Formats: sequence, structure tokens, C-alpha cells
Amino acid sequence: MRVKTIFRMGMRNLFAHTFRLLIVVVLATVALGLLGTAVSASRFDAASARLESVYTFDERYVVQGKLYPLSQDDLALLTDTGRPFSLCASNGGIAPTFTAFLDPESTAYGTTGALYDAPYYVIAADEAALQEAGITVIGRLPAQRNEVALSMCQFRLFLENGYYDNIASPIRIDYETGTLVYDRDYVYPVTDAASFIREARRITLRDYAASDELTGEYAELEATIVGIVDYGECPYEHAMNGTSVSHGIDYYDAIYVSEEYLTEYTGGYGQYALFEKGASFSADEAFLQAIEAGETFALESETLRSFDESAGQLSSMQSVFGYIGIGLTVFCAVLIYQFISFSLESKKGEIGILRALGAGKKDVAFIFLTESLLLALLQALLGSLLTIALIPSVNAIVRGNLAVSIVFVQFSVLPFVIVFAVSIVVSLLSAFIPIYRTAKQPPVVAIRRHEV
Repeated sequence: MRVKTIFRMGMRNLFAHTFRLLIVVVLATVALGLLGTAVSASRFDAASARLESVYTFDERYVVQGKLYPLSQDDLALLTDTGRPFSLCASNGGIAPTFTAFLDPESTAYGTTGALYDAPYYVIAADEAALQEAGITVIGRLPAQRNEVALSMCQFRLFLENGYYDNIASPIRIDYETGTLVYDRDYVYPVTDAASFIREARRITLRDYAASDELTGEYAELEATIVGIVDYGECPYEHAMNGTSVSHGIDYYDAIYVSEEYLTEYTGGYGQYALFEKGASFSADEAFLQAIEAGETFALESETLRSFDESAGQLSSMQSVFGYIGIGLTVFCAVLIYQFISFSLESKKGEIGILRALGAGKKDVAFIFLTESLLLALLQALLGSLLTIALIPSVNAIVRGNLAVSIVFVQFSVLPFVIVFAVSIVVSLLSAFIPIYRTAKQPPVVAIRRHEV
């Protein structure tokens, strides 16, 4: 028989029992979709997933010394990696709370307070690192100790409330409310970042080089705002009580100073080195592995901490998914075997007639193997689509239940190859026995049994 004829007859047989076919396809699709997801989960590599979660969920890589903080030798080793980085330290009062650019009468404090109890971090940014991250600098980065740059998130305060020059303004204390009062003649409207930079506005910093650590008295340093760093988003607002919902060290929650000033502030040792993420995890994996495997540095990441706390549960879940995959493979085999057996049983008379008309055993076998193959491809395609839909859902469920930032189930080619392979192999093997049993019968026997 011609291939085209065999294919057409196989297609007709497949859709001869539509309702039963629909049930089988739906059940097999669910089983194969879950199988693909189970295969993906069973391939979970904790070491790789741990670092990939850092790449996925952290804004940048925060590296600190295991002996904390980073020494000059540590910084030299980090420089040898060839990746540009910025130095960072926590804000220990470098921009005191009296540096207030908000409404002196407290009428606009409900909007935000990004310079009231913040910035939370002080950064000596590397221009190459910012460019690598696609971060725009309006103006320039600080080059001298009496220069600063602000984030766009902080600059929005000026756009909303105007700029109060609390350096030039006479200050008095309202003893009834305990607040500082500024002269309204020193409030200036702000329209855009570029013109604001050209006006060379100033803020007050703590001058660590001139401060007396023994008495706790500190000198003030008038710093000129020379740049605005546009990170591209401002995902949260500070509250007046000083609480923060920031995650990790982020540029929108930092004030930028020169490396000279940061060195004075930290005593010559940076607390953190900030590296920007590469274009893909594969491009960064070797770097992350080197940081984690070494004895000198460590990644400072909330993602890693939550991951390590859930390592035991993740391992158990991986085993469970492995057993689920085995069970679903068996279920698919039984399901497809039953469908093919029913299809052959209902067509024994037709098979006998085909044999009587000259069709060989191979022709009959090919007709029903074609039916099985078409069924397998349909199930595998739908099962793969279901796998694609399930993977993000499973990851979301794992993150929600374990409170861990993790990519538990990875997208890869292998699970889809296995879904197609299992569907095709199981379909053909399940069909082989009933096909062989029916095809070898003499035509007259098949016709009589069908008539009975």
C-alpha cells in the first residue's frame, strides 16, 4: 500500500472514536505536562540554581570579605577579575538627618523621605560599572571630596517640593514642635535634573577628616551636587519612621561620593564591592563560582540566605518530582495501550476485509502504528505546551511556600525531548502487541469474530 493511503487510513482511525480520543488526549496531555515539569524539577542542581537565583533576583552582585571589611589586598584581587566594580558602605550618618530638603513645615513629608533617614548606602561609583548596567548619569560622578551625586529617586523630592537651601538659609528652632524652620526666601523651584546640576546646589555632609572621634563632635562639609544617577526606577518610598522595604544594595537608595571621601569615611576599607550583572547567567557563572569557592570573598545576598535555609526542603521536593515522573510514565503507557487496544478491537472486521483484499500484515501494522504515532505527536505537543505553562506556576508556588527567591524548575530542551520520546516510544510499544496479535490472524477469523 502507498504511504499516503496508510497515513490517511491511520488519520481516519485516530478520529473514529472522537469522545474516547478526547478523553485519552486530555489525560495524556496532563500526564505528559506534569512529566515534563517533573523531569525539569528532578534535574534541579542546587549549586547552579543557588547562583542562578542570585543572578535572577538580585539587582547586582554584592561582594564582601569573609573577614569583613574588604582590605586593600582584597580590592587588588577583585580588580584582577577584569570586571569594573563600585565601592559601597552603609550610611553611618554621613548625611545627617538635619540635611532636610523637604517642606520645613512638614506638609509634604507624607510623600517620601529618601533624604530624611536615608540614603542607606554611600557609593564611590565606577563609571564603567554604571555604563555596563545601562545606568545614566546626568552631569557627572563626584571626583573631589566636596562633591556628591544623588539618585534620581532622591532628586524627585526636589521636583515635588522644590529645593530648600538649608545651608544658605538662616535656621531657627520651633521649640513647640521641635523642628527646624527655614526661611522661605531660600526655596527654589526645580524643573529638571540638567538645570539643577548647572545651578550647583549644595548639601551638608559629615566631614570625617575633621571630626573628633573621641568627643563625638563632627565637622560639616558643604558638598556640591554635581550629578544625578538615573537608575530607571524608584520602586519604593521611605517612611518617616525610617523603615525600609529595600532589598539588597540598590543605587536608588544611595548617595554618591568620591573615592577619596569614601576612603576617609571607611578608614580606607570598603565594606562592599558592587559588580553589575552580565548579559546572561552563563556569562557570569564562572565569576560567581570563583567568588563563592574562594576563601577570601563572599556574596552578600538575601537570596542566598533564604536559599540555604530551604536547602533540605528543596532536596525532598526534587526526590518527590522524580517519583512523580516515573509514575506518570507508567500511567501514559497504560492509557495509550488501552486506547490502541480498543481501537484495534473495534476494527477487527475492517482489518479482515483489508487482509482479504490483499493488504499484508505489514500494511495493517503500519496503518495502526501511524495512528499511534499521530496520537503520540498530538499528546507530546499539547503536553509540552502544558509544561511551559506549569514551570512558572511551580516556581511561584515554591517561592511562596518556602519564602525563597529561587528558580526551582528550569527551562531547558531536555524535558521537552523526554516528553516527545516518552510519548512516541510508549505509544508505539503499547500498540505493538495488540497490532501484532491482530495482524497475524487469518482474514476469515478476524471477519467472523467481528460479526459475532
